[in-house]
Amino acid sequence: MGTDIPAIWHDYLDLMARRKDIDALFDMALRSAGAVGLGAPREVPWDALLAHARRASRAGDSAFAGAVASRVVDLTRERGATGAHWAAIGDLGEIRERAGELDDALMLWRAAFDDGSTDPTTANRLSMHMERRKEYAPAAFMIEEALRRKMPANVEEQLRKRLERCRARTERRKRADVAAFSVREGEGAFQLLFQVRVSPPIRELAVVGGTARAYGLSKGEGSLIDLAMADGAEFGRHTNLPPFTEVQFAPSGWGVGVARTARIGEGPTQLWFISPGAEVVGTAQVPDATSQIAAGGDTWYVGSRDGGLYAFEHDGKARWRWETPGPKDSDDAYSRPCPYYVTWTGEQVVVSSMGNVYGITAEGRTAWRFELPAEPKAYRLSVPVGAGLSSQEARATLGVERGATAEEVKRAYRHQAMASHPDRHPGDADATRRFRTVHAAYETLMRGGPEAEGDLSIAITISMTGFGSTVSHLAPAGDTVFVGSSDGKLFQLDSRGVVRGVHALGQGWARPVVGRDGSLAAAWCDGILFYLEDDELRSFAEFEEPPRDIGIIGDDLFVWHRNRLAVVDRSGHAVWTAEFSKSITNVIADGERLLCAVGVLAAFEHTQIG
Repeated sequence: MGTDIPAIWHDYLDLMARRKDIDALFDMALRSAGAVGLGAPREVPWDALLAHARRASRAGDSAFAGAVASRVVDLTRERGATGAHWAAIGDLGEIRERAGELDDALMLWRAAFDDGSTDPTTANRLSMHMERRKEYAPAAFMIEEALRRKMPANVEEQLRKRLERCRARTERRKRADVAAFSVREGEGAFQLLFQVRVSPPIRELAVVGGTARAYGLSKGEGSLIDLAMADGAEFGRHTNLPPFTEVQFAPSGWGVGVARTARIGEGPTQLWFISPGAEVVGTAQVPDATSQIAAGGDTWYVGSRDGGLYAFEHDGKARWRWETPGPKDSDDAYSRPCPYYVTWTGEQVVVSSMGNVYGITAEGRTAWRFELPAEPKAYRLSVPVGAGLSSQEARATLGVERGATAEEVKRAYRHQAMASHPDRHPGDADATRRFRTVHAAYETLMRGGPEAEGDLSIAITISMTGFGSTVSHLAPAGDTVFVGSSDGKLFQLDSRGVVRGVHALGQGWARPVVGRDGSLAAAWCDGILFYLEDDELRSFAEFEEPPRDIGIIGDDLFVWHRNRLAVVDRSGHAVWTAEFSKSITNVIADGERLLCAVGVLAAFEHTQIG
């Protein structure tokens, strides 16, 4: 019936693949391209077909795998689907390699690469076997060309490593390290100061007293590694630490390590307190999972999902507990009131719970409360009956007269539905549309009656007070705090909780960025970055995905998410963009330098500054 539900097509393809019915598999894949999913025509699912081929190859069924991949190669060539064509050749070569037909695989890959293939599998497997055959010079030449074709950063790092090995062999020298990133925009705008590979890989990174302090975990044992800021050289290592899931450091060098024992609402969280010398000097426990932790003066402020804010001295001695106002009888651990966001302004600890913000003194007393405003909203719905056909149109579709009985309508529908059913018209793209129109006409007449006239639909308007917005971020700024809301607003609250300024940015979650001088420098909302100009936030750049973090480097902003780091100037121009081979753990701006923990520790500096 031409369903537009992708899951049905996906599951049917899976069934045909399990039956090894290649003809039916491809017939359904090609037909699925005519279905409509999420409001847009779908492409032929070449990736899904190749995934079935790869799965069969791993299971040892090289005949089925090869047949599927070969047909994809042929069809993509006929249809001009270049990217899918190169990917299919890459997979077909790997299938033949796994089946013991290496020479055939190499021949496929060589021909595809010579024709301009940008497929990562082709470049990686072909160069690997060239190196194994000690064809070092040809392999180096081939890899240099592959790197010019721009592939994923993890593939490019593998190719650079292989290139360096081949060059070292031919030049009879030791291998050098290679960059763990690929510059995508602004080549030369930033220079790499150093890159060091840290073991175990960095999970947390902080700058403490002019030292880069990294935490890593291996085989259930934690390690703190101290690295010089000048060149990344390791000069201190502290092992046998607990397996923290999170570590946070204060500017003074004191730290707190966190490890959950259970999911939210089902068990306590363990805390370890770490001295500047990297020794565990105290332990504590909170009854539930932690939310945010803030360092203030000589105190750690720990938010807990049980509803409490806990204050501990740096060595772990408990000071006080503050209880979040609100109902406590909720069975849902995720919705009960708690200090979710926590920050320190220098005078107070400020926390948020849903749409409420609280200022709390250093002694644990509530100083003020602010509630995000709720605005009335109107919701309008129009619900068509019978796909919006009028009774006159419905009667014309079924060929019945005004005043026809229900039984006459049913007989006409059965006749028309049978005549227009898609199964009776194979290859006719309009058959499904005609069948749906017949069905819609029948529903219109049966629901509204053969005598009804006009467009049968129900219009509904609902006016109500909108659901309360929630806090999306807190950012301290001197003795004030900026509060982002889920409905796209930024509020600046003073030390008494009084609103000193409001910015309306959009409809999504708003996030403020505070400058070094404590003023609002920028913000994020609805995929857009805003810069502050003349006391107004003006949009200047768009990003597809929400950032993990935003910060300030010189006069510019840095934005990172997953394995991508970008530096953007005030005009919205991407000054520099790098794609790393692994997911980024931390990015820290130290003066005019960027420190990136991403499998390696890499330090960058703007060339105009350096």
